[in-house]
Amino acid sequence: MIQLATTASTIGAGQSTELSVKVGADISAVSIDHGVGNVPLANGNALVTLTPSVTTTYNLTFDGPSGSFTQTLTVTVLQPPAPLAVVSTSIEAGNFILKFTGTPATTYAVRGSTSLPGPFIEDHGTVATDVNGAGTATIAITPGTPHQFFRIEVLP
Repeated sequence: MIQLATTASTIGAGQSTELSVKVGADISAVSIDHGVGNVPLANGNALVTLTPSVTTTYNLTFDGPSGSFTQTLTVTVLQPPAPLAVVSTSIEAGNFILKFTGTPATTYAVRGSTSLPGPFIEDHGTVATDVNGAGTATIAITPGTPHQFFRIEVLP
């Protein structure tokens, strides 16, 4: 018998999860890779704190009378969103081009306003960042309309 349970399989960066291990009397040893090492068992039970900094798949090795075998357990670590940063702006072929960086593979809304601090209610569509967090918003400039301020925001 082997039972594995975590308090959370998905955690935020800097957080921990507790791994509960329960094994039958036939299991003589348990070890976990990624620097965790041998897990001391008390009556077939153990509690291990895991604090990975990135998503990690742990290999748990169990020693028993028939030899060793391994099970895996993945703890997903959610990274905090990257702050938005404007890389460049330009006007090309009647469009305002806004290049920015943000959280990788994230969709952002592009909003406009004719005044600061807003409200930013004019919808200029969406833009998604690539796997590196780079995004480009292309906003059509309509001659004769008031100048606008633009805001890039994460979609809820």
